[in-house]
Amino acid sequence: MRNKLQRLAGATVLAATLAGGIAHASPITFAVQVWTASTPGATSTSASQQATPDNPIAQNANLATSFSFAGLPDWNNPAHSANTFTDFVVPSTAIQNQVFFGTYATTQNFVLSTSNFSSVSLFELSFTTTANLSGTIQHDDGLSIWNSINSVEYVNSAAPTNEIGTPFSLGPGSYNLWYVEANGAPAVLKFNVPEPGSLLVLGTGLIGLGLVLRRSRKDRVIG
Repeated sequence: MRNKLQRLAGATVLAATLAGGIAHASPITFAVQVWTASTPGATSTSASQQATPDNPIAQNANLATSFSFAGLPDWNNPAHSANTFTDFVVPSTAIQNQVFFGTYATTQNFVLSTSNFSSVSLFELSFTTTANLSGTIQHDDGLSIWNSINSVEYVNSAAPTNEIGTPFSLGPGSYNLWYVEANGAPAVLKFNVPEPGSLLVLGTGLIGLGLVLRRSRKDRVIG
């Protein structure tokens, strides 16, 4: 019994050591651009309401702000809140190098979208990952992920929806994530990515347990 416990303890210590090294890897840095525009007469199927790189509002005249931040988006603006950029992004993000453009340079708290698809905001989040990145992105409204030159689409959930979770799995590389906020609050963009260390501890623990049980069965047969 002592040998079994010793083997399990050794596996746990090894897993914790390795997990600590992975969990403290450098966070991903996102470079973000946001366009916003009035879209009178639009519907949920209009091109201006889609989270895609060919959305027609993505032009210089509609550019509202650009900024960068390190980490994963955890942005949530409930339906009962004012549907503004500040309420959506700022509470959970340490924004760096932010620039406002046009009329938004004075307001700095523009409304992301209004009901009946009469105005909309489009986000482009450009990032590079040096390791595999997978999980689920919770979003309301549309979302898509493309390569860095927007020629290959990896995730397509581009049309406005109720809040849903869209799974994704990306290898090392550079990507553009497109997110659209349409038809008023709520607004949600949240990455749910399993902690690498937790997965490693679980996997190593299961392997260690399997080895212990296998050795135990062999001991009983020999005995």
